Amino acid sequence: MFLAGDVGGTKTRLALCERRGAQVDLKASKQYSSKQYQNLNTMVEEFLREHGGAPLNGAGFGVAGPVTGEEITLPNLPWSISLPALRQTCGIDNIRVVNDLVATAAGIATLGASELISLHSGSGGSGKLAAVVAPGTGMGQAFVEFGDNGAIRPFGSEGGHVDFSPTNDEELELTRYLLRRFGRVSVERVVCGQGLVNIFEFLRDTGRAEEPEALRNEMSQRDPAAVISGHALADDSRICSHTLDIFLRALGTHAGNLVLSYLATRAVYLGGGIPPKILPKLSNGKFIEGFCNKGRFSDLVSKVPVYVVNNDNAALLGAAQIAASQT
Repeated sequence: MFLAGDVGGTKTRLALCERRGAQVDLKASKQYSSKQYQNLNTMVEEFLREHGGAPLNGAGFGVAGPVTGEEITLPNLPWSISLPALRQTCGIDNIRVVNDLVATAAGIATLGASELISLHSGSGGSGKLAAVVAPGTGMGQAFVEFGDNGAIRPFGSEGGHVDFSPTNDEELELTRYLLRRFGRVSVERVVCGQGLVNIFEFLRDTGRAEEPEALRNEMSQRDPAAVISGHALADDSRICSHTLDIFLRALGTHAGNLVLSYLATRAVYLGGGIPPKILPKLSNGKFIEGFCNKGRFSDLVSKVPVYVVNNDNAALLGAAQIAASQT
């Protein structure tokens, strides 16, 4: 029996899992609101009280932040994760903590064809390296090496925090606007849930689009990013549609840059919470426009398939695989 966890800035999923041969099955699982807990230990203690019993053989966690030692700080949560304390809470030494996108990458190998939605077929992926890009509460990414024997090796990255690079006049003005606000503009400032809000406020504050009073009231009462994407999907708000178009092109640009940076020509996988929710708009051309707009290398990038990961438990499944692989 193993404990698996997918620790995100908005929600955390924990599950008990069991290995049967090469297959890892999720048993009891529960989702938590991350910000309602002071730390991961408290959450794990509660989960094990409710669902524990059998001794654990190991544990694996994917966490939304860089994993560089025994003490882990998460950029989108007021938490630090102490591995010694976590070992004590779980009652085992056999614990592995990885970046959440490493867990997502490990989970891709467990997904069936119906859980990967083709967004851009290209002309067929080649090579061994693929990229995983995951906009959600933050902006995560990872890389996956596919071996000849079917095994995969995921590699972590904090590339969601590299500098945002504008590719047209409007994005240049957006960058100037965000520079005045934040002093530095990373990809995550534009391509994540809060990034949607930042783009919206840029359009509003620079007079490029009007914010209707009813929309302003709605955003004050609900998650603003969800309101923006909802109206953009319904195509009933000019400012929301414009916001999502900028977001999609920026996401496509960054995904295409990853293909070039690491020759990740096998595939690009779009994970995270946002892509499945905006699937109708992902195929409207703005994403692919940004993805393929690579000058002399446009032909190379356009051949790479792009898939949307349509399984919200991909990172949890990957964490379970990582937990089970330790024994």
